[in-house]
Amino acid sequence: MLKKILKKTKDVDRNSGLFTLLLLIAAAVFAVGSVAEAAISATNASYISTKSYGNPIRIAKDKAGLLYATVPADGKVLIYSQSGMLYNTIESSFNKPVSIAVDDLNRIYVGDSSNGSVTVIDPTGKFLFKLGAGNGEFGLPSDIAIASNGKSYVVDSSNNRVKIYNNDGQSAGSFGIACVTPISGVPVCNAQGQFNFPTGIAVDDIAGEVYVVDSNNARVQVFDLSGSFKRSFGSFGDAAGQFSRPQGIAVAEGYVYVVDSYHARIQVYDLSGNYIMNIGSYGSGSAAGALKVPMDVLKSGIKLYITNSDNARIESYDIKDPNGLVVTPSWVALDVNIGTAPSISKSVNVSAQGENVLSWTARTDVDWLNFPSSGDTSQPNVQVSLNSNVSQFAEGVYNGRIMFKVQGGVDYVLMVTLNIQRKFDLSVSPASLNIAYNQNLAVATKALNISSGIGNLPWTAVANVNWIDIAPSGMMPTNVDVALNQNANQLAAGVYSGLITINAPDATNSIVTVPVTLSVKKISVNPESVSITHKKGSALENITVAVAGNSRWTASKDASNWFSIAQVGDGVLSIALNQSVEQMSGLNNANITITAVDGDAINSPLVVPVSLRAISAGKITVASNIEQASFNITGAANLGGAGRSWAADEVVPGSYTITFNNIRGYRKPAAVNFVVESGKSVALNGLYRQNPVANVVVVAQGPGPRNDANVKVLDLNGNLINEFKAFSSKYGAKVAMGDVDGDGSGDVVVGSGAGPDIHAAVKVFKYNGSLLASIGPIADTAYGANVAAGDIDGDGISEIVVSMFDDTTKTNIISVYSYDISNRLIEKGRVDFSDGSRHPANVALGDVNNDGRLELIVVSSGHVRIYATNDNMVPELLSAAALTANSGADYATQMTVGAGDVNGDGADEVLLGYVDNNDSVVGVYNGNLSSFMYAVNVFANGKSAPSISCMDWSGDGVMELLAGQGAASDGRSAARIFGSDGSLVKEINAFRASKYGVNAVFGVIK
Repeated sequence: MLKKILKKTKDVDRNSGLFTLLLLIAAAVFAVGSVAEAAISATNASYISTKSYGNPIRIAKDKAGLLYATVPADGKVLIYSQSGMLYNTIESSFNKPVSIAVDDLNRIYVGDSSNGSVTVIDPTGKFLFKLGAGNGEFGLPSDIAIASNGKSYVVDSSNNRVKIYNNDGQSAGSFGIACVTPISGVPVCNAQGQFNFPTGIAVDDIAGEVYVVDSNNARVQVFDLSGSFKRSFGSFGDAAGQFSRPQGIAVAEGYVYVVDSYHARIQVYDLSGNYIMNIGSYGSGSAAGALKVPMDVLKSGIKLYITNSDNARIESYDIKDPNGLVVTPSWVALDVNIGTAPSISKSVNVSAQGENVLSWTARTDVDWLNFPSSGDTSQPNVQVSLNSNVSQFAEGVYNGRIMFKVQGGVDYVLMVTLNIQRKFDLSVSPASLNIAYNQNLAVATKALNISSGIGNLPWTAVANVNWIDIAPSGMMPTNVDVALNQNANQLAAGVYSGLITINAPDATNSIVTVPVTLSVKKISVNPESVSITHKKGSALENITVAVAGNSRWTASKDASNWFSIAQVGDGVLSIALNQSVEQMSGLNNANITITAVDGDAINSPLVVPVSLRAISAGKITVASNIEQASFNITGAANLGGAGRSWAADEVVPGSYTITFNNIRGYRKPAAVNFVVESGKSVALNGLYRQNPVANVVVVAQGPGPRNDANVKVLDLNGNLINEFKAFSSKYGAKVAMGDVDGDGSGDVVVGSGAGPDIHAAVKVFKYNGSLLASIGPIADTAYGANVAAGDIDGDGISEIVVSMFDDTTKTNIISVYSYDISNRLIEKGRVDFSDGSRHPANVALGDVNNDGRLELIVVSSGHVRIYATNDNMVPELLSAAALTANSGADYATQMTVGAGDVNGDGADEVLLGYVDNNDSVVGVYNGNLSSFMYAVNVFANGKSAPSISCMDWSGDGVMELLAGQGAASDGRSAARIFGSDGSLVKEINAFRASKYGVNAVFGVIK
C-alpha cells in the first residue's frame, strides 16, 4: 500500500510551503473516503487563490471574521475577507512566518521559524512584544492557540513541548516531553504526554481542554488547560480514522477536525475521539475540493477553511449539522458608561442549520448578562442585555460567554465583550455665536448652555479676544452669558472673529470651542476700486462688486457713458460695459457712489473708483507635454516661453510663427504659423515625442553568395557586444531594430539575405541572441526579405514591416506584423503591388506628415510610395512619386530608403539611397517628396545604394545618419555615421575582409 501511495507523489513541489515548516512531507496523496454515516455534511467546496504570494501554511481569524494566513516563502501574512477578497498584507520583519493566531484584543501572534520567535503585533503591523525571551525562545513554533482567559499555547515542534504564556507575553509554564530514543535511534513513545514532533494545537474553552497533534506518533493527545494528560486517539495507517503525519487541528461545536496531511484529507471526530467522516480528496487541478498537502484547518460559523498548501490556495466547505445551530453575530460588544444603569441590549439570531425546528438551552459563565435560558429556532431573534450588577463594575473590559445546548451537547458559544468606560460628553449650545453691533448702540449679550450626559461636572472658560466677557468657571449644567465689553466700542467697523474655549477635564470630549463672529456695521465693497482692461473685439465685460454691511443700497455714477449700473440693490453691484469702449483707447476714469438705504452704516455714502484701459490685443496660450519644453514666437512681436503651460495675455495683433527648441531625448513639434486678432485667443499645442538616443549599431553582411547570415551588435565605437548567426543560409541578412516585446529594450529583427533562391524569412532576437519569434521560410518567394521596425499604432511596442517578392506572381508583398505573448508574429495588415521589379521593395517607417503616427515608405523600381496605416494596421496609399534622375543618378536599381528628422524641424524627412556617377549617395527630401533638400556622398565610388538608418546618437535632439556600404561585389563592410550637417563623424568596419557591403541600423538596448 505504501508503495502505491509513494508512486503518486512524484509531482509534488519540493520547494512548497510545507517543507518550510517541517521538511518532512514529500508528497500528498488521495484521501480515504468516510467509512461511517456522518452526522454532518460538507458541501459547496470553493477556494481563495494565494498563488500570487505562495503556499499558505497556517490560518486564523479575528473577531470581525477576517482570515489570516501565513506564507513562509514570501515572508507575509495575508488577510482575506471570508468572501475571498484580499483585505491586507502584513510583512513587518518576518522572514519565515509559519504559525498565527489572533486574540480577543485583535492582537496578532506570528511564529517565525527563521529566528524561533513568536511576535505580537497590532492589526497595522506595529510591533507590541515577543513571547518569552524573544528570538530563540522556540526551536520551531509550528502552531499557536489562544484560550478565552488570554493565555497563549505554542507548539514547539523541534523541542517536543507546548509552552504557555500570559497575555503580556510572560511565560506561564509548559508541558510535554520528548519520546525516549534508545540506541536503535527509533523513538519510543509509550508514556502519556510524550511527543514526537507535535505540529498542531487547539483549545476547547467549553471543556477546558487543549488538543495537541502528535504528528510523528500519528495521534491527537488531549490535556487540561494546565497540561495534565486526559486522553488520546488516532494511530498510524491509511484507513479511515488513522493518520500519517497529521498537521493542523480545530475544535468547534462538538467536533474535532484534524488535517491528515499525507492522505490529503480532513478527518472529523467527536469530542471523545470517535471517527465520523473524511472531508476532501487528493488532487492538483483547479477543481474545488482537490487537496495537495493540506496543512491547517479553521472553523468559522458554518465555514470550514483549509490551507491547501501545494495547490497555493485556501479551500472552504459549508459544514452543516442538521441538529446544529447558527448564531449571528458570532461576537457581541456592549459599551456602558461607568456608574450608569445598564439599558443597552443587542439582538442575536439563533437559527437551525437544517430544516427542523430545534429547541435549545443556554447558560452564561458571568453574572452580568441577561439571556433567555431556553428557546427554539422558530423564534430566532433573542436579546442579549446587561443586569444591574454592571453598575458596580470598575472601568475596564470584561469578557463573557453564552453557551447553547441542543440535545444535551454544547453546540455553539457566543462571545460577549463588555466595555465599562468613562464617557461623559461635554455639550455646549449654540455651537457658534453671531453678534451684530452698531457703533454707539447698546452692548449685546448672548447665552451659552453648558451640560454633560450625567452629573455635575466643573468647567472653565476663556476667550481669545479682549472684547468678550464670560464667567471664568462654574458647574454644569448651567447657562452662562457671553457679553461684549467696552473694548468693542474701540473697534473699527468690520467683521471680527473670536473663540471661546470651554474645558471640562472629566468629560470624554473635554474641550469644546465656540466660534464668535462680531459684525460692526459698515457698508463695504469688494473690490474697493475697479480696474478693467478691455481688449477690443472681445466680449464686453460685466464686472460685479460685492456690497456688504447693509441690507439695501442705492447707486449712481458720474457723467461717464461707457458703462451702466443698477440703481438699487441688496448685495451685488453689476457694472456692464457698452459698445462705446470699442471706440476708446488709453486710460479712462469714472466714479460710482453707493448709499445705504437703512441701518447705521457709518461710512455711507461710499465712492468706488472705476478705471478702464482699452487696448488692441489678443491672447496666446501654449501647452506642451513636458516641463523642459521651450519655444520662440516671432512676428508682429517677439516672445519666448517654456514649460507645460504658458500664456501671454496682451499680444499685439498680427502674424506669428512659433518654433519649438530641441530637447535631448525628444523630437520637437513642427513650427506653426498663426494670426493673433484683437480680443481673440489662439491656443497652441506642442507635443514633444520621445526620441531615444542610440547606443548600439546592429550590422549584417551584404548579399554575397558566400556571406553568412551573421549579426553583430556593436557599441558606437565599433566594439563587439554580441554576435550570433540568424540563418543557416548565405547571402547575408537584412536588419532592423525596435522594442518588439515591449520590455523597454531594442530587439533585433533579421530578414533572410537577397539570394535568388533564398525564400523570405524573418526572425526576431533579443540583442543577446536569444530567439523571440520567427516566420517563414515562405514558399514561392525569392531574394529574401527586407525589414523595418517601429511603433505604428502608438502603443509603445514596435511592429515589424516585412517586404517580400512572390516569384510566381511577380508581386511585391508588404506585410505588417505584431508580436504576441505566445511568441508569435501575427500579420495585421498587408498591401501588394507589381511594378516590374524582381526583388523585394525596400521599406522604412517615419512620421513624414507630422501627424504623430508613423507612415510606411516603400521604394521599388525608382518609385516611392507612402502609406498610412489605419487602426487595423492595413496600409492605405497616401502618395506616390517617380523620381527624375539627376545627371548620372541611377534611381531604378535597388534604391534604398530611410526616414528621420535630420534637420531638426520636428517632421521626418525621406532619405533615399542611390548611385550617382558611381558614388553612393543619400538624398534628403521633404516628407511629401515635393522638394529635394540636399544630398550626402556617403561612399565615393561605392557603385551601389547604401543602407540607411536615422537616429539621434549625439543627444542633441536632431537625428544623425548611419549609412552602410552598398552591395557592390567589391564593397567593404563599412558603416559611417554622418552629422546633421552631412559631415562624416565616424566609420565602423563591421566585418573585416568581407565584400558585398553591410546592412547597418541604429538601436537602443538596456
